[in-house]
Amino acid sequence: MDDIYIERLVLNIPGLSTENAKELAKQVGDGLAQTKPHAGDFGDLTVELNEQATSRNLPRLADEIVNSLLRQIG
Repeated sequence: MDDIYIERLVLNIPGLSTENAKELAKQVGDGLAQTKPHAGDFGDLTVELNEQATSRNLPRLADEIVNSLLRQIG
């Protein structure tokens, strides 16, 4: 099983409480850990979400972030 190493994960989502931000980061990390992305060094990856996306519940928002990252790394 390949390991996923994330040096730094930065989420800039206005309006999230500290607790929700921690939970979202955990869900994104868990979502990435459950996938098998291609190996490689991808540098900086950016996910742009519209205002509608940031108003969704945390699991759905986490899924959108994970899916966007996976599309970028192939």
